[in-house]
Amino acid sequence: MYILNTTYAVDESVKKEWLQWVTEVLLPATLATGLLHSPKIYRVIVEQGQGPTYSVQFVANSADDIRNWRHQFRAEQDSQIRKMFGEKVLGFSTVLKEIV
Repeated sequence: MYILNTTYAVDESVKKEWLQWVTEVLLPATLATGLLHSPKIYRVIVEQGQGPTYSVQFVANSADDIRNWRHQFRAEQDSQIRKMFGEKVLGFSTVLKEIV
């Protein structure tokens, strides 16, 4: 099993709007690709004084599914985030492989 994890630093001023967009747009659109499934959203616990940080995770059955999703859909998703939130939402992705 593989997990595509994207960590987002979200400015407090757009937190509510961003969470709504993630749950109503990002998750359904990603699931509709058929490449990723079982989404989860976590709040990352960070030092006091920093803005809210979130982890959005999707499960993939193979590394190829993640590569295909990145190749076909990631640029559009990143563009939507920049267009809607600009520099108020910054993210980076990592891929995790389950060992145990």
